[in-house]
Amino acid sequence: MSPLEIIIVDDGSTDDTRAVANRARQDGLVDMVICHGTRCGRSAAINAAARFASGDLLFTIDADTVLERDAIARLAHAFNDPRVAGACGNIAIRNERASLWTGLQSVEYMMSISAGKSILDVVGAIACLPGACSMYRRDVFARQGGLDVGPGEDLEFSLRLRPRLSGPLCARCLG
Repeated sequence: MSPLEIIIVDDGSTDDTRAVANRARQDGLVDMVICHGTRCGRSAAINAAARFASGDLLFTIDADTVLERDAIARLAHAFNDPRVAGACGNIAIRNERASLWTGLQSVEYMMSISAGKSILDVVGAIACLPGACSMYRRDVFARQGGLDVGPGEDLEFSLRLRPRLSGPLCARCLG
């Protein structure tokens, strides 16, 4: 499965992100590039892309996230259940052996994200769809007004979704 459209938001970067993104658009690899002249933040970047997106599903990913080959298709599959408003991938640290800090971060992610989400998923109680790798129904995202500005926007949005859903927030998270 390939995505219908790819939108890149350059949120006030100071490196060559804008040039690389525009080159990708010129080469037909990207459908749209949105450039914020100054840093507006992750929420504003995702909300800007969501305004222009035309597909049924929104997939959000951080610039430093690396996906497994079938990750997007596996996430999209969760939406076969019409009650699912959002789904998330499992996040792991790729460079866990690079330093003591990345090693500790890897343990934290394994305990709080991987194991925690696996257990919570069994009882349909996942509380947060992490911003680094999540997918939402576009119509639900828009009805909820998108992400609020500020830290913890992924948790805040996930909690906003829960009371309005009659089913699971996330079908099986990618493991």
